[in-house]
Amino acid sequence: MKLFQLEVGNVTPTAELLLIPEFKFIYTRDKSKDKAKALNELAYVYFSTDYLSNYVAFTKGIKEERLAEDFLGGVLNKPDADIIKACKKYDELQQTPTMNFLKAAKSAMQSTQDYFNQIDYSERDGKGNPVYKIKEITSSLKDCSGIKDTIDKLEAAVKKEMTNGSTARGGGVGGDREFDTE
Repeated sequence: MKLFQLEVGNVTPTAELLLIPEFKFIYTRDKSKDKAKALNELAYVYFSTDYLSNYVAFTKGIKEERLAEDFLGGVLNKPDADIIKACKKYDELQQTPTMNFLKAAKSAMQSTQDYFNQIDYSERDGKGNPVYKIKEITSSLKDCSGIKDTIDKLEAAVKKEMTNGSTARGGGVGGDREFDTE
């Protein structure tokens, strides 16, 4: 979803953005002529939530600090309830079936990792037999070997979906409608 457009060196909101109540509220509550605060708050929404954001590589705590510093006027500033609502809305609007499947796969991978982390081979049942059998666990681990590859493929599919699969020579990615043939 495109929130902003670049016009002669100026960043402005797209028409679609101003039709969505959560974003429109942030934009209209800034009564200044240049709407600098609103644009920074909307940039915060985009960079904190978009799947392809430049801030995606940061861990959660560091990402929030950097975003607050870059767009909210300092590390100590936190997003207000309206910005949080806009982030949730943005997240809802960018979801695709592939992205939902990727999230589910990552959640399942984390649950599997948690399961393996809690295994205690010395644990015994009431009869003194091992609760976890090494052969069963190692067999399960072998079955899990393709999970990371599957998640990588899903992530690639989501990225392709988010950019409409459009690429330029040299691997560059085109903007919205840049490669349209209509």
